[in-house]
Amino acid sequence: MPTRTGELVSLAVSGDKKAFEELFINNFSSAYFPAYGLLRDKQEAMKITLSCFANAFKNLSNLSKPDSFEDWIKQITVKKCIEIMKKRGVLFSGERPLACRVEIDGSYEFLPIESLNSKDLMHLIMNTVDSMPVTQRSCVYLCYYSGYSVSAIAKLLSCMDIDVKAHLYVSREQIKKAVD
Repeated sequence: MPTRTGELVSLAVSGDKKAFEELFINNFSSAYFPAYGLLRDKQEAMKITLSCFANAFKNLSNLSKPDSFEDWIKQITVKKCIEIMKKRGVLFSGERPLACRVEIDGSYEFLPIESLNSKDLMHLIMNTVDSMPVTQRSCVYLCYYSGYSVSAIAKLLSCMDIDVKAHLYVSREQIKKAVD
């Protein structure tokens, strides 16, 4: 049984402008916030978000699982942001994590999102993440705030899993130090 999103996609494919509008309104934040989180520029994030929605709507008939529209638009947006960041040379342009071969036990108990129990703590964590190098900050955002796996992030950033793991390890240590 199709969800409301699936129904909206089907209607939009058949030319229903109200369905396009509702898809846009319902899924705007799923595209905008990852764009802003990666680019750190409100105007550019808005421009990219609108561009990604335009491209998604042009290719809506190619979406094989209409119920997955939200994930699809988020993926389109994140890939576009990564592409822009790579063109600017800010992702893996000689920037390496502080320790590339860190022993990681696979444990991710310390998740920044779980620590947000007060405005002051949230502000401290966000400032710490914002002060990180671009690639490191991107790994944190994609993993902890957008839910991408290590291997998916590595694929997006065109690097190895160990690079992403090292960035996440160093990031967690910086956040722990800032919070303590």
